[in-house]
Amino acid sequence: MTFIDKVKQLIDRDGISANKLFADIGLSHNTMRNWIDKGQTPSSDTVAKIAKYFNISSDYLLGIETEKAAQGITLNDFEIGDYKLSAITEYSEEEKQEFLRLAKMFDDSVKLKKQEE
Repeated sequence: MTFIDKVKQLIDRDGISANKLFADIGLSHNTMRNWIDKGQTPSSDTVAKIAKYFNISSDYLLGIETEKAAQGITLNDFEIGDYKLSAITEYSEEEKQEFLRLAKMFDDSVKLKKQEE
């Protein structure tokens, strides 16, 4: 699957428009058209912005990680033993995104430690 196919899949997964994605990360819709028509791959900065937007890794977008990475971390993933994240509906959107960012950072750290063992 190409980079642009993955971006389209993520857009569909999250039920947003390409225009919304590009507006949210500060790019024009023509940028995506250039990727499709000219087969261009975006800069590493743009790849990082898209990965952060969808809470996935840049490696997935670039084809280094497997499909599983596309699932990303969601707020529904936080149940460990008897503990389940509570009051999530009371979180602001900004608080939810910060929580997911921290959880992903922790998850990446654990994965790195396991690779080093």
